[in-house]
Amino acid sequence: MDLAREAGVTPGTISRALSNDPRVKTETREKIVLLAKKLHYQPNLSARFFKKGSTRNVGFYSELPTWVFYNNYFGRLISGVAHAAHEDDVKLVFYFSNIFMPSDGDVVKAKRELTGLDALMDGRVDGAIVLKDEDLTDEQAEFFRAKSPVPLVLINNTLETKGFFQLTAGVYERNMVALKYLFSRGHRRIGIIGLSAGSAYNRWSLQAFDEFYEKNGLTFNPEWLKIPPIGHDIANSEDLAKNLFALKENGVTVVVCADDLQGIFAIEILKKSGIRVPEDMSVLSFGQLAREASLQAPVLTLIETDLEAGGRKAYEFFKAALDGKIPVAESLVWVTPTDHSSVASL
Repeated sequence: MDLAREAGVTPGTISRALSNDPRVKTETREKIVLLAKKLHYQPNLSARFFKKGSTRNVGFYSELPTWVFYNNYFGRLISGVAHAAHEDDVKLVFYFSNIFMPSDGDVVKAKRELTGLDALMDGRVDGAIVLKDEDLTDEQAEFFRAKSPVPLVLINNTLETKGFFQLTAGVYERNMVALKYLFSRGHRRIGIIGLSAGSAYNRWSLQAFDEFYEKNGLTFNPEWLKIPPIGHDIANSEDLAKNLFALKENGVTVVVCADDLQGIFAIEILKKSGIRVPEDMSVLSFGQLAREASLQAPVLTLIETDLEAGGRKAYEFFKAALDGKIPVAESLVWVTPTDHSSVASL
C-alpha cells in the first residue's frame, strides 16, 4: 500500500488511524491523515466489508442538483439505468455534488470538494455512472483514471474522453439531424437560441451549423445565433422575445431552441405578437419532454431520442467496464420527426 509505505507504518495502522482508533498515537494519526490528503488516498470499503464478493451496488453520481430526478431529460436517463439495474438485482446508490464544477476555477480544489464523488470512489459500490454537466478537462480525466479504484462510466458529455465508457449527449449529431431535416423543407435562414454563454452545447451546436452550411456551399450568419448570458434562465420571456424578434428581422424562417420548455415559450411569444407558427416562423426543439411537448404545443417540431434506452445503454457500459472490456463511446441517437406538418415548407 503506497500510503503505508510512505508513512512507514503497517496497513493496519493506516486503517486504524483513519478510523480514529484511540490505539493510534495522536501525532501518528495526524501525520497519516495529512499524508492521505496529499496522496488523494481513498480507503477501499469493498476490501474492508465485502471481501467475499461484489457489493451489488452501482453508484450514480451527479454534479447537478437533485432536480435531475424530475427533469424529463435527465430523469428518463436515470429511469433507464434504474430499470436495467433492477432487472439484474443491483441497487442504484445516488451521490450528489455540493457544487458545480467550475469552467475556469481551481480544478484541484474542485476535485476535492466533490465529496459525493469521493465517497463512491472508496469502494462502497462496484462502479459508478457519472452524470456530467460539462466535459471533463484533461486534468480531471487524468485524476479519475489514476485515482478511481472502481470503473466509472460517463454520461451526458459532449466530448469523448479516452479511457472511459461513455454515453455522450450527441449535441453535434442532433443538430446535424435537425439541419438536414430543415434544409429538406426548404429552410436556409435557420436561427439558434442557445444555452448560457460558454456552454459546451453552444460550441457544438455552432460547429454543426458552420460545417453543415459550408458543406452545402453556404455560410452561417453569426447574427442567427442568440445566446443568453452566463447563468441566465433560457426561458426568460423578455430576453427570449427580444432574441426571437431579432431573428425574425434578420429573415430567419425557423428557430432551433435549446430545449422543449424554451420551444413552448417561443411559440407562445410569437403567437401573442401576431406571428403565425409555423406559417411565418417555425419552431424546432429537441425531445426533452418527448411527445408530451408536441401534445401541449402541436406546432412544436421535435428531434427525438429514446432516453430510457440511453439509460439502459449506460448500464450495459457499466457491466462491460466491470468485465474489464475496452472502453467505447457512443452518443444518444437522435431521429427526424415523423410528423412534418409542424414545420412550414418555403
